[in-house]
Amino acid sequence: MFLKDELEQNGIASCIPELISCNLLSQELDYALRPNLHERKIQPYGFIVCNHHTLTLNKELVELPYFELDEARNLADGCHSFLVFTEGQFKGMLILEQAVNSELKLCQLQEDLDSVICTTDIQGVTKIICNTGVFIHEYRQWRRKPSVKLMMKKILTEIPDCNPEILQSILEFCFHELSPRNIGNILVWCLSPQIPSELISLLPNTSLGNVKKNVEVKINSSEDLPILRHVLMFTDGATLLDYEGNIIGIGIHLKYSETSLQLVLSYKGTRHTSAKRFSYDFPETLIFVVSDDGPVTIFCQGMSIGNLEECFCRY
Repeated sequence: MFLKDELEQNGIASCIPELISCNLLSQELDYALRPNLHERKIQPYGFIVCNHHTLTLNKELVELPYFELDEARNLADGCHSFLVFTEGQFKGMLILEQAVNSELKLCQLQEDLDSVICTTDIQGVTKIICNTGVFIHEYRQWRRKPSVKLMMKKILTEIPDCNPEILQSILEFCFHELSPRNIGNILVWCLSPQIPSELISLLPNTSLGNVKKNVEVKINSSEDLPILRHVLMFTDGATLLDYEGNIIGIGIHLKYSETSLQLVLSYKGTRHTSAKRFSYDFPETLIFVVSDDGPVTIFCQGMSIGNLEECFCRY
């Protein structure tokens, strides 16, 4: 009863009603929120709720006919393996070839399976990933991260010509890779196939300033993202991407004109103001600003057109 009230008051029940309508799933969530301790270490756990159609398509499901649910939980670490439930019943365990060891990978798995995913990590932080975003439980409080897909639809309504695949990759990288790690940066995405010469002239004369000349790094390549994330963590300045999502250069100092200085008002701190005014000078760009405290702001043509920010749920 207490869990049901908690989910309703924090807006989770309305997004994922099966967590309170099905007793078995309520029990699983309660278990995830109160993980086992072994020698002062928290035992991680993960489970997935999906429909029957998704289940039949997935060949990685392992049935566990001789395991009681309490025993099966010990096998599901929420990274390499997950217990699977469908139609209110325990169906077995999903074993993945590659670990989903980041928030971004969990969100991508959720989208692939069209499911609800719940994990508890070794720090005791529980995350529920669903179509409306990510709910995070830590220190007996719930926080919510909005859906990247909903923000993507909003941006495409205003800028219909931009590549939706690259847009989604940039938003996911900013909000689910950089933001959780408090990595502040500016990503400048050129919406035109031809990068303006004025933008090229801003590239620093370093190996990072000419990334594409030395090595190919793409924003929509899962293999490249850890490298890019690592570099941005220890590099000041903005990152330039071409229309196809290739990283052109890193460490760019954004310069804006006297006209934008006069016409475009300041916004938050120096990083946001520079990005906002720069987007006015270069209207064929979309600029993503990741604050080191988490929020992501999107600028175009001197205006803020979107914001992704984690917030506390009402309780």
